[in-house]
Formats: sequence, C-alpha cells, structure tokens
Amino acid sequence: MSIFSASTAQRERRWIVAIVIGAIILSSLPYIFGAIRAGSQATYLWTNPLGPADTNVYFSMIKQASQGRVFLENLYTSEPQRGSLFQPLWLALGWIAGMTRIAIPVLFHLVRIAFGTAFLLFLYRLFICRLFYEERQRILAILLLAFSSGIGTFFSFNVNTSDNLQIILLLPADQWIPEANTFLTLAHSPLFILAQLLLLAIVWSFLTTKKDTIKLFVALVALLAIVHPYDIVTCAVLLPIFLVIRMIREKNYLYTIAPLALRAMILAGIIAFLPMLAFVVAGLREPAIGFWVQQNITTSPLPHSYILGYGLVVPFAVLGWMAWRKTRNAFQLLILTWAVTSIVLLYVPVQINRRFSNGLHIPLAILATVGIDVCWTWLSVVLRRHRWTRQIVLAAAGWTIGLGLFLSSLITVARAMYWEANPAASIYHIRRDEAQAIQWLETGTPPDAVILAHPFIGNIIPAMTGRRVFVGHGHQTIRWPEKIDRLFNWFWKTNTDDTAKHRFLVTNGIMYVLFGPYEDPIGDYDPAQKSYLVPVHTEGKVTVYRVLP
Repeated sequence: MSIFSASTAQRERRWIVAIVIGAIILSSLPYIFGAIRAGSQATYLWTNPLGPADTNVYFSMIKQASQGRVFLENLYTSEPQRGSLFQPLWLALGWIAGMTRIAIPVLFHLVRIAFGTAFLLFLYRLFICRLFYEERQRILAILLLAFSSGIGTFFSFNVNTSDNLQIILLLPADQWIPEANTFLTLAHSPLFILAQLLLLAIVWSFLTTKKDTIKLFVALVALLAIVHPYDIVTCAVLLPIFLVIRMIREKNYLYTIAPLALRAMILAGIIAFLPMLAFVVAGLREPAIGFWVQQNITTSPLPHSYILGYGLVVPFAVLGWMAWRKTRNAFQLLILTWAVTSIVLLYVPVQINRRFSNGLHIPLAILATVGIDVCWTWLSVVLRRHRWTRQIVLAAAGWTIGLGLFLSSLITVARAMYWEANPAASIYHIRRDEAQAIQWLETGTPPDAVILAHPFIGNIIPAMTGRRVFVGHGHQTIRWPEKIDRLFNWFWKTNTDDTAKHRFLVTNGIMYVLFGPYEDPIGDYDPAQKSYLVPVHTEGKVTVYRVLP
C-alpha cells in the first residue's frame, strides 16, 4: 500500500520524498563525519552531540540484552541489583545485535533512520493530509516539521555548557533539549522517535474512534507506558480535555462517538497503570532504580529558553492558533488543544516537567504553517497590483523567514561536526588504546564485576561491555555528588592513605580499576605502587588492575 493517496500530485510526492531523505541525511551527518574523522588513532563513540551520556545508557541496555538478559540493570552504579527494568525497544535491538553480530552503535542508528523515516511519512499521510487541503500548505508543513528550529544558536555562544545552572537559566531549548524539536529528535535516538510515533498513533486512533480501533488504542497506550511513560501524562491530560472540547463543538459527537471514546480512555488508563505500577515497585525494591528516579531532576528552564528555542515558530504558531480557534475540524481542534496543554504541562510543579516537551514541536510547527500561509496570502493580496514590488517583498520575506526557521538547525549540525573534527580533543572519540582496554573488560572480567574509572570513561564502559561501574552518569549513579567528591578530592588526589583506600575499594564492591590518561592528571595517585592492586591487562597508556580482597 502506497503512503501517498491517488490524488497526490507527482510533484508533491517528489517534494515529500526529498524532504524526508534530506532530513535523515542531515540529521545523520555528524555521525558519518565523526566516524570518518576517527581514523586509525581513535575510536568513535557514535553518541549524540546534545546528549552523549544518555546515548551510552541506551547502548548499555542493548548490550545487556545482547548478552542474554531480559530484565535489565542500571549499570551506572556499584550497588548490587537483581535486574528490574523491562525495556522492549532495547531488548529487541539487543536480541537482533546478538543474533546478527551487527555492532550495537551501527544497529542503533540504522533503527533511528528507519523510525525517523516512518515517523515523517506517518505524520504526513495521516495528519498533514487531513489538516491541509492545498499542496503548498502540505509541503510547507512537512518542511517545518522536519527542519525548523529556533534562534537559540545566536544566544548560546557565551554559555558555559559544563555548568548545569547556566544551561537551565541561559541556554535556549533548541541547544540542549532534543525531544522538544523534531529535527533534533530525528538526530537523537530511536527512543524519542518511537515515543512520538506512538503518541501520534494514539492520537490518530482516538480521533478515529470506532469499535475496531479501541483495541489498537489501548495497546498503543500500554506500549507507550512501557517505552516512554512520561508521555502517558501528556495523553492523560490532552485526550480528556480534547474530548470535552469536541463534545462542546460537535453536538452529534456527544451522543454517538463520545461514550465509546470515554470507555476507551478508561480502559487504556487501567492498562497503562500496570506497567507504571511495576516501575514504582521496582524502584522500591531496587535502590539502584529508586535513587535513579529521585536524582532524575529534569525541570523546565525559564520560558525565554523555549521562546528562543522555537524562535519564529512561536509568533507564526500564535497567528495560526488564532486562525483555527473556531474550527470544527477534529484534527485541527486536536492540534489546538495539544499545543496549549503541552505548554501548560511544561510548568506543572513536578521535577520532570521538561520531559513533557516531547513532541511539542509537532503542533507548534503545524500551527506555524497556518500562520505563515495567512501572512503569505495577505501579502499577495495587498501587493497584487504591484507585480515587481510583490515579487521583491515576497522573496525578501521568504528568505528572512527561511533563514529564521532553518538556520539554527544547520548551525547545530555544523557545530557538532566542528566538535568532532579533532578526535584527540573530542568527547565523542576516545584513544584506541582506551577502547581496547575497555573492550578487554567484557571478556577478562566476570559478569558481576564493578569497575572504577574516571566518570567520562565510566559512562562508556557499560555501553561497550555490559559491566557495572562505580560512577558513570549523573542521574543513574547513586549518591553521585558524594562519590565524585570522594574520588577527585581524596582517592585520586593523593598517593597516601592506602589502608583506607583499599578498604574503600572492597567496601564498595569494586573489583577492577582502570587507570589511564583521564585518571592520571587528577592527582598523585599511582596504582603501580599499590600492593592491593595487581595489573592484569595493559593497552598503551591504559592499565587495568584487579583489586585484591
């Protein structure tokens, strides 16, 4: 079955295909460039420029699944675990990697590309084609959704991105919140793309509520609750509000489809509650999960961050909202409701409200399409009697709007490639000897081994080996500030106090210590002088030591 309707013009089809392919290639360009720049002296990590630490977490989940685990662990903390996480996406990718021997990062990005393509085509066929009746509107909508960004790149040059407070207070959203922007989502991971695809499918099945789509709606909600439970909050707020508004706007809907839609929502809510309850129970019985949830503080930045992060999309979306505000079209009404409810959710008083920005760019970009079309039509009418003036003004307006909407995305890609240009200084590469030493850990250590390394290397070890580390991720390492202070201001700082340091290693269950170019400059600690450490593997400047009991 073709994704294009029979009435779709050949020119429009070519435009849609070109836009989808262009978005996939442009969003993948930093990865291609980074892999090429690695050469023979470095190993490319295949991590996202806006969230490298999180990418390694995904790789660690896939790695565990490829090693035969079904219930996964938080590998970024040293505390003992029984395994309580059930993540179907990472399980599926891990099993595929285990059976096919495809490198996990390569498989990860192949699936990202496949999901991204499906997402854009689904969005075009089942939403854009139902929202807009003219070809130029449909092409503009998919163009905005695939590429548009804000103007944050022009306000981020003096922001210290290593300072979390500066990020929250000063950095525009399009420079650090990938789920809030479709293009950045396409470049980030299959997780965010799948979450937004499920969100779209849930909304679509709810809009077309029939007896034969209730099961699909409930199944999709249940899957979303497992894959990305944050978005269940969006559904739980958006769908009831939309149902009420639609009943007010459409009197016939109140007595025909509304009761069926209400029953579907109640049933889906009950089903979705079960996996979320299981996650709560896992957090209570597993400190490694419970502390992760407590430390997962992802609050929204100040409003100006989102305003700059969406840039020209915002005023045009407001204009589009005003143009559609009296509509009775169910799809248009849904977009209006989605935009408002998601913006409100960004500032509800919970520690994860930033997560509710996932997918917000979709309704905003669609409304911005309406706003741009209104302005374009108005200018054309006003200047219809002045042919040359009309062409000059429209051309100038088109270039201004185009640069304002798309330049930031292009600069983001260029900046990522600039960061990757020098593998020796890039956080997206590591030295070849470091990579080889890390890879040895998978075969040279027992499955329950805990490794101590610099937090940067500790973030990579679980992704490449499936082994646990003492420190590795700010949210997932239990008591992260305390552990970091202990390592940097005591353990690696001095070369004394060996009895206490040996006790520290044993008490925390640390079996191996990796020591190399990241650990050495921190202080005077020299593991080669320690009687409680035995060197078991060396690669270049990196040595792995076993901790004696």
